[in-house]
Amino acid sequence: MSRRPSGSIVGPYNIPGVNQKFGVYGAQEAAGLSSLGLFAGTTAPVEYLTYADTTFANIIPTDGNFNQQPTWTAANVVGGTFVINGTNFQPGTSVYVAGIPALNTSWINGTQLGVVLGTGYNLGTASRNISLFGPNGQGLTLANTANLQTWPVWTTASNLGTQQVNTAFTKTLLATGSTSISYALAAGNTTPSGTTYNTTTGAFSGTITTNGTYSFNLVATDFNFRANTFTYYITLLNQPPGWVTNTLTNAYENIYYNQQLSATANNGVVTYSVSAGNTLPGNLTLFSNGLIAGANAVPSTYSFYVDASTSDSSVKAKQFSLTVINTVPVWTTVTGALPTIYQDIYFARQLQATDAYDTPTYALAAGNTLPANTTISSTGLFSGAAQNNGNFSFYVVATSPAAGLSNTIAFSDTVNPNTPSFTTASPLAVAYLNLAFSRSIVTTAPSGTTYMTLSAGNTLPTGTSIAPNGTFSGTASTAGVYTFYVNATSGQTQHGTSANKQYSITIDPNYPVWVTSATLPAFYAGQPLTTTTLSATVPNGGSVTYAVSAGNSLPSGATLNSSAPAGILVG
Repeated sequence: MSRRPSGSIVGPYNIPGVNQKFGVYGAQEAAGLSSLGLFAGTTAPVEYLTYADTTFANIIPTDGNFNQQPTWTAANVVGGTFVINGTNFQPGTSVYVAGIPALNTSWINGTQLGVVLGTGYNLGTASRNISLFGPNGQGLTLANTANLQTWPVWTTASNLGTQQVNTAFTKTLLATGSTSISYALAAGNTTPSGTTYNTTTGAFSGTITTNGTYSFNLVATDFNFRANTFTYYITLLNQPPGWVTNTLTNAYENIYYNQQLSATANNGVVTYSVSAGNTLPGNLTLFSNGLIAGANAVPSTYSFYVDASTSDSSVKAKQFSLTVINTVPVWTTVTGALPTIYQDIYFARQLQATDAYDTPTYALAAGNTLPANTTISSTGLFSGAAQNNGNFSFYVVATSPAAGLSNTIAFSDTVNPNTPSFTTASPLAVAYLNLAFSRSIVTTAPSGTTYMTLSAGNTLPTGTSIAPNGTFSGTASTAGVYTFYVNATSGQTQHGTSANKQYSITIDPNYPVWVTSATLPAFYAGQPLTTTTLSATVPNGGSVTYAVSAGNSLPSGATLNSSAPAGILVG
């Protein structure tokens, strides 16, 4: 490889059997190369190839039988792109470098051939064999023994990607080459408003305030004045939406869920979607307007990302956590925890379950029965007065009205006999004829009160009765000793356990007892009688009337006052 100044004469070459050619590569040639982007139309030094003497035959034919030999004057390499200068190049000429076909061969004119190698091919500085083939397939391989120097190659991809408006950024735009490189904006180019390109550090930086796609051209020039112009693009997006919703309310199993997500943007309507690779729990759906709705999620805590997007593709993802709560009712009344129950005694016990979302309803499980005369209400109240004693068990179902989920629990208990016992002894205290009396017959039962009646087939003294509370009372009209049975029944509907007891009572005649002596004072004939009081008492109280016994008479002129409290004899 040698370096010649502009306008130098290149050649002659000692090629056996052909006329020697001279090649001048200066301003004119440089201007020609500018059409390939190798020079900007200015006179500049160039690099050229030299090669060993070789017999040329049928390289670039003008027609099928005329041989025209090229004069190699340069092979300028720009990262896999170079130009071959020769004589009478024809359309359709193909080029191979080190056996690799050129990606494209551009026929510039009869003396210049532009060659583009495949992406990633590196000429480097090693020797390469360059093969040329004419349109009819004739060709020859030339041994390139020169060191090829590369032109500046931009290392940053043309597309600089996306950036948010009003957000500062810095991107380094540099090239590599065989010599030192200087940088500049191409003539007539500017960077987007709000940005600068530092030609020393290669830093493209600043803050762009308007969205859109911007482009500009940069030129990298090496020490040998080889320049490479490259176009860069950058796309500015508006600021992404700002999330307003930060947390989600809890969801409940089998309960319809409805929550509106919200984000704000200054550049249009925000739409919402589940971020790629994420899913919502259960049958929940995120609508484009930000509404999360649905039901039937399995109780758990779920985490997922949601994208808030605008029409210019600005996107802001946010992670949300959603807890789905179990709505199956949980029993707080434990199995078997029922009150002590006595036959025919009213009881009430509230069965209780909790529902995280709603108030459960209650019902006897299908196929189950309760003790006779008892019920379970929809609010869970188990109540009644069981008519039959014995053991019993049943299942109760608690259901969440909103979720439709249920939980069943078993209960068991015993209806205990409520047998009364008599505490009042027999016989009862004496009652007196024609005198009102009251006697209490007392019974007890394990629970509640008892009800008393005269046992069937028994009679009481005339004028007396027994009340349900055990009060035996009245005014007996016939004296004597009476025996009878009393029946006591426990419970509030008189369907409880019964017991009976025999009682007796004496109805005393209650005869008066004379207080006045049977011997009265002496009376004298013709003399006034002295007033004499005759007195008698009743043992159990009461009034006494007086009369002359049948078949008897008083002395002539004497009378007996019959009024109480004492008989008065006068006359």
